[in-house]
Amino acid sequence: MEASTASVNEEPVQVKKKIIENGFYCDVCEKVFSSRAHARTHKPAHMCLRKLKCSKCEKRFYRPHHLRAHETIHSSARPFACDICKKTFKLEMTLKHHRNSHSGERPHECPDCAFRFREPKALKRHYRNIHLNQKFYECNVCKTKFNRRESLRSHLNKHKEDYPFGCNLCGKLFADASQLQKHKKASHLEIRTSKSSQSQQKT
Repeated sequence: MEASTASVNEEPVQVKKKIIENGFYCDVCEKVFSSRAHARTHKPAHMCLRKLKCSKCEKRFYRPHHLRAHETIHSSARPFACDICKKTFKLEMTLKHHRNSHSGERPHECPDCAFRFREPKALKRHYRNIHLNQKFYECNVCKTKFNRRESLRSHLNKHKEDYPFGCNLCGKLFADASQLQKHKKASHLEIRTSKSSQSQQKT
């Protein structure tokens, strides 16, 4: 499927709506895709441009602020504190979103129904679930799809008697331990390798 690009001549609301509707876009060239799979297939073309490497792991980034945001996962420091409730955060942007919970401000408006949200991720979730009814979360046992991760987790409880081996990384269920191990090696090897390299650096 062809990727569509949000034009700079479009109204801001139209651009936001296009990104929300498609759901997946390239943070390098800003092309918008209709599925996560298409975005993932496209992104490796830009790997040569990702010259900013994390000092703690193997991840690379194109934009400096993306690298800075990523590097916070390797640190326990939470330098941004709310001046109202004293809750602390790793990122200044997270603190800004949190402050909306005290002020009652809802700056993010749905382009279809004008419902407003405190955080952009809440707007995206609303638009995906209510206006698009997109179902990204699939049960690996019966293939039923859900538009909320919480709904999938609740559904998986029905299968636990026959599929007692659950993946602690993604929640998928399996009938025996060998299937679970094969799944982890195939789907989560990158995560396990990253954690291993981090632990080696600490020692």
